[in-house]
Amino acid sequence: MHSYSGVLALLTAFAAAMLRFKPQRRTTAVWVIASSLILCIAFPRLRAQSPTPDSSLQAQNITGAWQGSLKAGDRQLRIVFKISLEDDKLKAAMYSIDQEGQGIPASTITRNGSTLKITVAEIGGYYEGKLTAGGKSIAGTWTQRTPLLLNLARATPETAWAIPDPLPPPKRMPADATPVWPRSSQAIWGRGQDSSEPKRAS
Repeated sequence: MHSYSGVLALLTAFAAAMLRFKPQRRTTAVWVIASSLILCIAFPRLRAQSPTPDSSLQAQNITGAWQGSLKAGDRQLRIVFKISLEDDKLKAAMYSIDQEGQGIPASTITRNGSTLKITVAEIGGYYEGKLTAGGKSIAGTWTQRTPLLLNLARATPETAWAIPDPLPPPKRMPADATPVWPRSSQAIWGRGQDSSEPKRAS
């Protein structure tokens, strides 16, 4: 903004000097001043409206499923992060679909420009990466004692990995139920016969 003000001051001084000469030059001076005013007013507005790379990344929607393979020893583990927006706050859940696939809620998820960090305190780990300009991938690492490379790609309906259904909760025995011991259990626990009496040979 200060640079435009300096240009305007120089052009105004130039136009004022031209007013001392012929009428034709006075007309030129008027056009110079008018053009300078238009430039000084229009350019700052255009600059404010044009998105910078950081603001463009910040405006990208990161909700959805992000998936990638994590090399842990000799195994390749498929990892999925599901990110959602609830009450204007980002939420996330982590799935290791080759290890039962149970969703683990993230304790925190933060975003600062292109940097994304997802902390899963329940298992003592966190993911940190940078969102690419196209918004289709995240290059980062998963850290759980040791940082491991984990690059994520935005999943589509065609590429999304199937997440196994969660295991059903164990059934509890009703309070008024009468347990029945099978015969095999009775024999194991010495309920089938009196072990103190020797078995007679027939």
